[in-house]
Amino acid sequence: MLNTDNLNTIVNLILAGKSYSEIQHYTNLSRSTIQNYVKALNKPSSNVYNPKLYLKLREIQKQIIANGQVEGGKISKRTIIMSIEKLNKIADWMLANDKTLAEAEDYFGIPTSTIYEDFEKKLDNNRINKIHELYLDHTNKTYNRTTIDNLKKQVKDLKYKMGTICECIDYLNIKELAQILDCEENDILDIINNQIAKYYPEQYERIRQILGNRNELSIKIR
Repeated sequence: MLNTDNLNTIVNLILAGKSYSEIQHYTNLSRSTIQNYVKALNKPSSNVYNPKLYLKLREIQKQIIANGQVEGGKISKRTIIMSIEKLNKIADWMLANDKTLAEAEDYFGIPTSTIYEDFEKKLDNNRINKIHELYLDHTNKTYNRTTIDNLKKQVKDLKYKMGTICECIDYLNIKELAQILDCEENDILDIINNQIAKYYPEQYERIRQILGNRNELSIKIR
């Protein structure tokens, strides 16, 4: 169960036009943790489920990006300046524990883009060579896992979308569902016709009845 106090702080900061980098500074939370709080607003199983608020926060973040502030600390003017001692500490931690840049971000609360850029500019030759070897090792491991991970992700995403459609069809139309699930209306229809119809026939019949009662003539349900 998510901490609602943390979520309220994050929401209020986004509504005030703050970037993820600035929110990290205010809350001392990592970027991935902040993102997870925001994403929880779009998960029906979450204790903070609020799809309308999620869509509103997304629009605000898009505007922040349009104004030149990019998520993850890539903003028009650098706000984080690290000393050589700090960089060495991060590099040594990564090398000693076989960690990635993303894991370093979570542990130290500094965006991966900032760590990477400062590594390339400031680390001594010995450390940067070892870091490059670490990058390569992680890339090879990731490459070997890519196919399986992608398949797992596709199955997980499909199950989530099917569950959301079944749970929300009573009070959301196809267009609203497409907005929440960040896909096209035709994608929603394909999931209903091809996946829900196959694996959840009772839900499929219920969805057909709901859409028929709404007289959504543009919806082509078999």
